[in-house]
Amino acid sequence: QIVSLVNLDLSHNELDDNIPDGIESLTRLTKLILSNNKLTGSIPMAIGLLINLTILDLSFNELNDKIPSWVNLLPGLTQLNLANNKLYGKITYEICRLSNLE
Repeated sequence: QIVSLVNLDLSHNELDDNIPDGIESLTRLTKLILSNNKLTGSIPMAIGLLINLTILDLSFNELNDKIPSWVNLLPGLTQLNLANNKLYGKITYEICRLSNLE
């Protein structure tokens, strides 16, 4: 079953459009890597419900919204890569409080 998926790496594809709704149903996910695609829109708050995530890599896409403040909902994150998108805004205090980031 897909809900028991632990690692999801769809990097280096031609994925476009938004990050899909329903991603929060992958509750066991520890690694979500969607880098090097053509994803657009915002980073959905649904990702903040994936409390087991340790790695979130959305780099090298065309995401174009504010840097999400809800990232602090993922206290187990060790790697967060949002580089090379069109994100804007300030890096919030909440992100700085993630003590496990490498």
